[in-house]
Amino acid sequence: MATVAESLQIAKNNFATELATISANPQPDYNLNGQNVSFAAYSKYLLEQIRDLSVQIAMESGNFEVVTEGVTRQC
Repeated sequence: MATVAESLQIAKNNFATELATISANPQPDYNLNGQNVSFAAYSKYLLEQIRDLSVQIAMESGNFEVVTEGVTRQC
């Protein structure tokens, strides 16, 4: 059974794979049957998910830094 950190890493890898796939064949935004499809928004969403998962992975592993007003603290 995968640990939480391993599961988060798998999810991050899945988002990164999807981002690589759509960036290899970029498409313009379009409207289909009244539904808007925005590849720019989708790419942004994928990047946000990757960023958020990176933070969660670091927190789960116990290796991260907190920077507050220019002060760095090891956690």
